[in-house]
Amino acid sequence: METQFSSFQGSYPESFGSSEHGSYEASTPAHARFMQSFSWDHLSRTILLVLAGLLPLWVLPFTSFPVIFSKAFLFSILILAAFVACLVGRVQEGQIFLPKHMLAFSLLLFVIVSFISGLFSISPHISFVGAGYESDTVVIAALAILGAFLMSFLFRGKEEMQKLFWVLGISSLALFLFQLAHLFFGLDIFSTVFLTPSANPVGS
Repeated sequence: METQFSSFQGSYPESFGSSEHGSYEASTPAHARFMQSFSWDHLSRTILLVLAGLLPLWVLPFTSFPVIFSKAFLFSILILAAFVACLVGRVQEGQIFLPKHMLAFSLLLFVIVSFISGLFSISPHISFVGAGYESDTVVIAALAILGAFLMSFLFRGKEEMQKLFWVLGISSLALFLFQLAHLFFGLDIFSTVFLTPSANPVGS
């Protein structure tokens, strides 16, 4: 499903004596041990988990379009942050994995077609970025495809997928409970946002 594009491997000592290894850990500063165990991929994966958990519930009540603008802002910031973290990890490891699947090719083709369509649009600025919150602009489409590629790379194992489904499940349950309370008991955290019983944090 994926092809290793390039790799650089270094050499490491084969083994350490137990006493030497213990003394090495004792003499290593805490920040150095943290950097040795730190993983950029883990950071990128954590950012995507936060995005998956927060996106259905995220609302900023002080904006003109509180639901859709809030989600577009959160989505754009966290996708870019996850991409930067993943990119730094690839540079450090010297490995780039490219998905080898027709679906990945189709998504990439969709971004290219959207980009060309935006260039020949009557109003290229509106087509590319719009007012900053529309879901059908070239920029949002590119970020969505980028998120799909990051997900396919960072959530390949069973453990990673279980964490993702747990986060989605908890977020969905919280959303269900809020909407239930709002619909039947009139609970409204932001009185200026959810004005009707059908209004919800997900939006339209």
